[in-house]
Amino acid sequence: MTDVRGWAKLAADARHKAERLPFGQREAGLGEIAKSLPGVTWSSQTLRRAVAALEATERLQAEAGFAAADLQAYPLAAVEYASRLFRRDPEGAKAAIGRLLKGEITVAQLKRLDEELQPLDREVGRGLKARFRKSMEKVILNAIEEKTHAHLIANPLTSEVRKGAREGGEDPLRIPDFLSGGTDRSSVIPLYGSIEGGRHAAFIVGPYGDPSTYQSQAFDWVAKAKALLAVFRCTILVLPEDCPVKPYQYWRAMLRARDYELMLLKISSDGRGEFLEDPLGRPLRER
Repeated sequence: MTDVRGWAKLAADARHKAERLPFGQREAGLGEIAKSLPGVTWSSQTLRRAVAALEATERLQAEAGFAAADLQAYPLAAVEYASRLFRRDPEGAKAAIGRLLKGEITVAQLKRLDEELQPLDREVGRGLKARFRKSMEKVILNAIEEKTHAHLIANPLTSEVRKGAREGGEDPLRIPDFLSGGTDRSSVIPLYGSIEGGRHAAFIVGPYGDPSTYQSQAFDWVAKAKALLAVFRCTILVLPEDCPVKPYQYWRAMLRARDYELMLLKISSDGRGEFLEDPLGRPLRER
C-alpha cells in the first residue's frame, strides 16, 4: 500500500473545508484553515500550493495513468515539477515520471528536467491561447451575439505593430481578442474626447497550463476589463473550462462593475458558453 505524504492528507482535508466557505470569504477562510491544520505552520499561499498539487496528482492520474496515491507519496515540490513537465511536454513527462516512480531517477533529477524546460513556458502559453481561440471562436462569438446582439470578429489588430498609433503605449483597439464595430486598420481610439460608436470587446483569460494561475490573476483580468470600460461600451472576459468562476465574480462585484457592462462568459466542458450573473447584485440584463 502506498504511503501518502502528510501534505496530501492535509490538502485533501483543507480542500473539503474550503469548498464550504461563503462567497467572497475564500481568502480569509483559507488563512484560518491553514492556521488550524495540525502539525504544520502553513500560510494560505502554502495551502493553495498543496491543494493545487493534490489536484495535479488527480489530473495526472486521469490524463497520464499514474496513480494519484503513488505521486502523493513524494514531496509536494516533486509533484509540482511533474505537473509542470507534463504541461510542457506530455510524452517526455510520462517517461520521466515513470522513471521517478520506478526509482530510476531522483527528485533532484526531475527538478533539473523541469528547470531545463522553463524557458519554453512563454511559448507554451501562446500555443494554449492559439488552440483555444481557434477551437472555441465560433462558440464564443455566437454566445456573445445571442446575448448582446453585437457582432464581433477575431481582432486582426492584436498582431499588428502600429507605430505611432499611441506614443508611449499601445492603442486599446489592439488589446481585445474579439472586437465589434469593424476592424479598419487605420482606426484608433482618441486620447481625449468622446468616442463614437461604442464597441464590444472580448478577452480570453489565459489559458493557463497551471489552473491555480486563474485564481492568482483574477484581479488583474477584472481590473483591466473594468478600466477598459472607459473606451469600450462593454467588456467580456471569456473563462475557459478549467477557470474557476468565483474569483472573477468576486472582483467584478468588489470593483462595482455591473454585470451587463463587464460580462463573464464561461465555456463549459461540453463546449457551450454561458454568461454568469452577479450572485450579489441585479440579474444580467439585455442591452
